[in-house]
Amino acid sequence: MSMTVMHQSAASILLKGEAFIDALGERWADGLAALSQDERDELVRVTGLSDFIARELLRHPQRIPPLLQGLIDGVERSDFGAELQQALANVTSEEDVKAVLRRYRNLQMVRLAWRDFTGRVTLR
Repeated sequence: MSMTVMHQSAASILLKGEAFIDALGERWADGLAALSQDERDELVRVTGLSDFIARELLRHPQRIPPLLQGLIDGVERSDFGAELQQALANVTSEEDVKAVLRRYRNLQMVRLAWRDFTGRVTLR
């Protein structure tokens, strides 16, 4: 567990997570309404622990359903190449390549951090 997480109180984590839910409701009300209470609770917990995850999901709320529907359950390094190839298939400019790579990297960082915070990481 990181030093940052160890120094955050449960109350401050909850407050930050609830603030995320409030902000998300302004941008993605229908999607938020479709989440189960367990999914909302997990979002509160994870976004309360990570400003990065909260920022990324506020920018890209469409990522929330796939994350909750299994994208965080497993990360296979062997899938990265095919996923990137598919994401880059129709990209024609260097700036677009950079943007796609940045979005992909940020999604993977969200997945890994989320898995870590929720105990889904297994050591092999």
